[in-house]
Order: sequence, then structure tokens, then C-alpha cells
Amino acid sequence: MLEEMVRGVLWVGVKIAKALVAMVHEMCPYVPPRGVRFNAASRERYRAWSSVHWFVQLALLPLGVFGAWWLIAAAGSAWAGWGAEAGADVVRSPRDLTILLPAILLGSAAALLLSEAIFRLVMLRSYAEYRDAVSALNETDVQRVGRLLAISSLVIGLPLAALSIDRYVVVGPGSIVSSGYISLGAKTRPTASVKALVWGSAAQTPELVVRFQDNAEVWLFVGGAFPEAQRQDIAAKLSTWTGKRLAPP
Repeated sequence: MLEEMVRGVLWVGVKIAKALVAMVHEMCPYVPPRGVRFNAASRERYRAWSSVHWFVQLALLPLGVFGAWWLIAAAGSAWAGWGAEAGADVVRSPRDLTILLPAILLGSAAALLLSEAIFRLVMLRSYAEYRDAVSALNETDVQRVGRLLAISSLVIGLPLAALSIDRYVVVGPGSIVSSGYISLGAKTRPTASVKALVWGSAAQTPELVVRFQDNAEVWLFVGGAFPEAQRQDIAAKLSTWTGKRLAPP
């Protein structure tokens, strides 16, 4: 039964991949310049260069994703801490899960664009011929496809990165500022308006929940990996600032 399910999934995956290839070929067909012909030796030489190009893209991909992740995390921490009151703590993890998708998209775009720039620099005057030869081999305008993928990744990734940067909680002795993943601006509430501090549960992990007099709730540690010492330190500070007893999780 399991084997049949795996075969079914693989069959569907192959069909989808073929459909995507056909769609890309239809959207970006290669039309060779008039008079351009490639002999067998040129095709094989540029086929090898094409393999090197793919290897460079794959090598740059994890570097791009890591770099994008670091930049988004650093920007998020700086944005959350800007204008915070004295003694406040920013509750934001550098391993926030909302960073994952924009980091992949922006890192992929960076790998595509940077690999093309590297090949332009390395091949110099031969780059145009190389581009045409690889496009002829694939019967698709590969340069156009690469740019469309990079632009699409940027168009989707940049707004997602902005949403991730604007997701934070800042807890202080005088106020608690929270901004959700999809929200219009941050919400500031007086720390004195906290009604209770309780431990909730998200994905089987104890999460500190701040409940206010207006019945609003702020979950502090959802979606990120926080050291236990940091969790306990923030919980103790909130208990002191609000005067609300917090039972162990």
C-alpha cells in the first residue's frame, strides 16, 4: 500500500514537472539570431560550461539563503528595538520561522543573479555565444527564464521579509508593544493593564501568554527558538513589573 502511494506521488510529481517545463518553454521560447549555428564541438563545450553554471548556482544558494536570513533577522531586531523604552526586552528570535520562506526566495534570487554576473565576468566576450548555445540546447531562452525566476522571487520575497521584520513583541516596565505577522502597525498597551500571566501551549511547547483587561492576548514565544534562560528571565521580569504571579509551566 505504501509503495503504491509513493509511486503515485512520484508519478504526479513527474507530470507536474513536465507541465512546468512545457509552460516555461512556451513562455520563453528560444529564437536564435539569424545566421547563428553551433557545431557539435561548440555544443559539447558549452554543455560542460552549463553544468559548471548549475554547480555555481547550487553552491551560491545556501550562502544566499543564509545571508538573507541573517539580514532579515538583524533588521527585525533593530526595527523592534528602535524607540523602545529603557529597560525593555525585545522578544524576537533570530531563528523565527517566519524568516524561512523569504530567506529561501531572496537567497535564490541572489544566487541566480550573482551566478549570471560571475559568468559574464569570467567568459567576457564569449558570454553571448555561450548564452545562445545553452538556449539552443534547451530550446528555451535560459537567460530570460533565470531573470523571470529572480524577479518573481524578489517580488514575493521582499513583502514577506517586510512582514517578518515587523513581527515582534517588546516588553518593558511601562508598556508592552506587539506587532503581529500580518498587522497594520504595532499595538501599545500599558504593562499595568495586564490581567494575568499564564502558560499556554503551542506545538506542545509551553508559551507565555499575556492577558490584558480588554481580554486581548499576546503570545510571547510562538514561532521562534528561544533559550530557556531567556524565556525564564522575561517571564520573571513580567511577573515583577505586573505584580502578577506566574506558576511554573
